[in-house]
Amino acid sequence: MEKGRIEWIDIAKGLSIILVVYGHTGLNGVPYVGDWFAGYRMPFFFYVSGILFSPHKYPTLQSFVKKRWETLIRPYFFFSIIVGLWLFFVDNAYNIDKIKNILIYGWGGIALWFIPVLVFTQIFWYVITKRINSKSVLSLVVVLCGCLGFLSYKLALPNNYNICFVLTSTMFFGTGNLMNSMLLSVRGKINLRLLLMLLGSLLLSLTFIFNDKPEFSTNNLATPFTYSAAFGGTFFMCLCSMVFADINNNIARYIKYAVKFFGKNSYIVLAFHQVVIITLNNLHISKSGTILRISMWVTLVVLIFIINKYFPFIIGKKQK
Repeated sequence: MEKGRIEWIDIAKGLSIILVVYGHTGLNGVPYVGDWFAGYRMPFFFYVSGILFSPHKYPTLQSFVKKRWETLIRPYFFFSIIVGLWLFFVDNAYNIDKIKNILIYGWGGIALWFIPVLVFTQIFWYVITKRINSKSVLSLVVVLCGCLGFLSYKLALPNNYNICFVLTSTMFFGTGNLMNSMLLSVRGKINLRLLLMLLGSLLLSLTFIFNDKPEFSTNNLATPFTYSAAFGGTFFMCLCSMVFADINNNIARYIKYAVKFFGKNSYIVLAFHQVVIITLNNLHISKSGTILRISMWVTLVVLIFIINKYFPFIIGKKQK
């Protein structure tokens, strides 16, 4: 039972990064389906990160920030340098001025924007949970963060490195953290209760489809329906992960292995998938989108192998 619970979280992490990658490689342009995924794939990422968050392991803020430095901040600097130089040499749009803008304002539409926001979100939530023990009060804090986050979008406040989105991301992250005990107690076996939960969350995730489309990388929250759709999609994907974890035929095992592999290496995938697809497009590898995506995944697997085997310190791992 315990193994199953851990497995569904690993699957959820893998699905999170796969959704992000496919959103950036063409899925966004698919009518309705693209909008549906775009409405919750990044909130889903924050939510799953919140489920796994355990502030009690770190007695002081210093020890917590030190761990974040090793696993998130230091890799961000390494990957930013590599991706920045890579884009400079393979894409004419990334000239010196564009690189300067990235240094000042952040990555914008490049997926690495997520990391500084996640770091500030985790530090913010760590400080809050160290000072507030009541789940009821923390729930109110989560709601307040969501309201203030939407207000920051409406006021169009200065937003270097998408810092304003930290308020909204804290809402998703904190909700995942507050619900982790409940989520870990949910069984993945199909029954009427689970089917109703799946249907309800799916319907909730569709609430913004006919409204404006959000763009989380720039704190464009579009409408209040963005929040309901994001939570609906997030719950739907968590429930799907639980169900999938409970399926144990041979085909499912292979698929789960692949999904969990990319989930465990999500940082590397997040950092490099866009620059890899840009490079493949510029090299005119193929006119087939399917072949391009397969080539991208193969390249990412090679990068994962190289970094894990020869440069594990970059992502906060020890040399084996």
